[in-house]
Amino acid sequence: MEIHLNDQSTPVASKSTYQRVDQYGFERSEEHESNEHLTLTVLTRRSKKWSKLLQGTGNVEKTMKVKRYVRKGVPCEHRAQMWMAASGAHDQMGRNPGHYHSLLNAQHDPEVEDAVRADIHRTFPDNTQFRDSSHPCLQKALFNVLLAYGHHNKDVGYCQGMNFVAGYLLIITKDEEKSFWLMDALLGKILPDYYTRNMLGLQMDQEVLGELIRLKVPNVWKVLNQHNVMWTLVVSRWFICLYIDILPVEVRTTQGY
Repeated sequence: MEIHLNDQSTPVASKSTYQRVDQYGFERSEEHESNEHLTLTVLTRRSKKWSKLLQGTGNVEKTMKVKRYVRKGVPCEHRAQMWMAASGAHDQMGRNPGHYHSLLNAQHDPEVEDAVRADIHRTFPDNTQFRDSSHPCLQKALFNVLLAYGHHNKDVGYCQGMNFVAGYLLIITKDEEKSFWLMDALLGKILPDYYTRNMLGLQMDQEVLGELIRLKVPNVWKVLNQHNVMWTLVVSRWFICLYIDILPVEVRTTQGY
């Protein structure tokens, strides 16, 4: 199954509508800012709980309490540590010192390199950290992570949509090597059949979503069928980008993986 995401650009409002840049580097409109106060109290309280939980330790034990906390959302300042620990990426990086840099220095497949390069400027156009004027600019780091992963996992190489996954990991970790190992854990172990040639895992999850829509929101399902909408064409981008460029960053979808 081949999914084409030729237009990966995200619609960006005119500069006059932007008033500020959030902690992730995304430009936000006045409407977003006016709604932010609704979640600020909850996020502040949650951050204090996480700080207390992780105080004085670099390790994260997989307890029911931690599981409950994760499901409610990991605060931005603790996300990199939690993701590295929970995914096994921290252990993998420790067992393979120098592997990431050896991948960067290896001879790369020209087709993979060209495909990666073509998508770099399409990644997060509304994020200031991915612009040439930014210092540092995350575009170079994004190119490195995607190129290294393409060489590391030759069965997958590079697939459109992976740029948003790697880009988001870089926003959170601010570290190329950590982002690479998180990619390896996410795409290699957690979602191993999402980016393969037949995309079997992605297709299965799309079918599960379709069944949930039919059962939980039958009116939506009815409208789709009445208009002969191929809903898989609508949601394929959601899955291939892991909802990263569809839903707000603070939504807990990615943390559930």
